[in-house]
Amino acid sequence: KFEGKTTNREEFPAHVIVAKRPPVGLWVENDRTEILIHSGRELPARASRVFSTTEHGQTAVAVRIVQGWSRKASENARLGVFEMTGIAPGPPGKAQIKVTFDLDENGVLTVTGEDKESGQLQQARTQTMDK
Repeated sequence: KFEGKTTNREEFPAHVIVAKRPPVGLWVENDRTEILIHSGRELPARASRVFSTTEHGQTAVAVRIVQGWSRKASENARLGVFEMTGIAPGPPGKAQIKVTFDLDENGVLTVTGEDKESGQLQQARTQTMDK
């Protein structure tokens, strides 16, 4: 699944594995992929972005998770949808949702959503592709 080797323990920690899998990101507006974890990253890898609601009274957001080389989200493999619910209704942009991707050495992606105002956390897991 992965390529990479450590030869000098002082230079490279033993837990470092370099991922040779396609990047993992989010499908955002206008069919654009927002890459969170790039190919070639050492694993485990973590990346976060903060997003906000776009509609008045919005109480949920759907995070569409994609993996692939294209900047067009529709041309990448769809890994799943993570839905963050229970967001307090308000005007567009009020709710700030921190989305964190954690990719482990086995290709398991854990997606965590945090409502920054309430502190509410929700989490989902999915398996990424090797190629």
